[in-house]
Amino acid sequence: KYYEEHDHHAKGKKGKLAPQIGGTKITMIDEQGTIITFPSINSARIHFRVRFTTISKNINKSIIINGVKWNITISNS
Repeated sequence: KYYEEHDHHAKGKKGKLAPQIGGTKITMIDEQGTIITFPSINSARIHFRVRFTTISKNINKSIIINGVKWNITISNS
């Protein structure tokens, strides 16, 4: 009955606006201490414009992306 009166919050949204379902939460820290968190590996891939395996194979390691050294870890929350 609820959906007869209300639309789903993600109906018609595609790409970056679509809801993230599951996924591995990623935290990336650069040399200057800037912290960026992502809801999934795919969202980090889109942000940095790199291949999925570039991030997924370097979890808990350091990697250079666009000349900046990033430390990639899995978030707990």
